[in-house]
Amino acid sequence: MRDSLDNVLMCQCFIRNQADFSGMNAAYAKYFGGNLNLAPARYTVIAPPTDEKYLVEIAMIVGL
Repeated sequence: MRDSLDNVLMCQCFIRNQADFSGMNAAYAKYFGGNLNLAPARYTVIAPPTDEKYLVEIAMIVGL
């Protein structure tokens, strides 16, 4: 099976600053086809990622 974002069922998004939400939203839409209504389910939490050098961290749940 080939890796594909088509298999993503849900994303858990962690962003450092609320001000970064619109940028993360635009990137999310870009990678998941532009229509957020058809994108995988997600939730977003304003919390620092596990590594200080990142502004955003995304964990994905993928189906086969």
